[in-house]
Amino acid sequence: MAVSGQVSTGSSSVSSEAKSDLVDNQLRAAIDELDGETDQTGWSHLRIQVDKFLASRYTEWAIRAVIIFNVMVVLVETDANAQEGKQNAPRWLQSANHALSIFYFLELLARFFVYRSKFFYDGSRRMDFVIVLADSSNVLVSLAVQNSGNLGAVSVLRIFRLARLGRALKVLTVFPELHMMVKGLLSALKATMWGSVFVFIAVLLWSIVSVQSFIQ
Repeated sequence: MAVSGQVSTGSSSVSSEAKSDLVDNQLRAAIDELDGETDQTGWSHLRIQVDKFLASRYTEWAIRAVIIFNVMVVLVETDANAQEGKQNAPRWLQSANHALSIFYFLELLARFFVYRSKFFYDGSRRMDFVIVLADSSNVLVSLAVQNSGNLGAVSVLRIFRLARLGRALKVLTVFPELHMMVKGLLSALKATMWGSVFVFIAVLLWSIVSVQSFIQ
């Protein structure tokens, strides 16, 4: 009887662990579905390996290091231009900016290769797409304008290169407190925007009512 009781207890614990694992897998699947991710059924070997590479901790830290380097390049370029009084930054900065543009483009291309139709389901990937698209367009237009000799237009176009600094928000995910603060500020901005829309509509409607009443 004791042996049968132990067997039943062991089987019940095993079944409870199996149920717990099943629930965890279902929760992960639900979270992945909400995040726009898909399972790897039918994926090629190359696609799976690229996905593992992008999801690696080392890759994430490498990307953050490149983003920090990008911020430092912008600081050095801004300081050099301010000291010279004109757009005369060192030539290595231009090479660094082109290398950063190529890196961001290849990273975006790799993520698009992995997620494909699910790429735009995630907000951070949509932001990266807009930033990389703006940066690539800026590089092409800058090269075309620079060849034409219009240096004034080049200096204006360099302002759009600052859009790459938007990726610096990814570095904040390393610090949970800063990440929560940024999310809170973004949520507050969203609420403020809709509040402004409501106030505009209310003022518009009451102005129409006031004018119509004054006319009558």
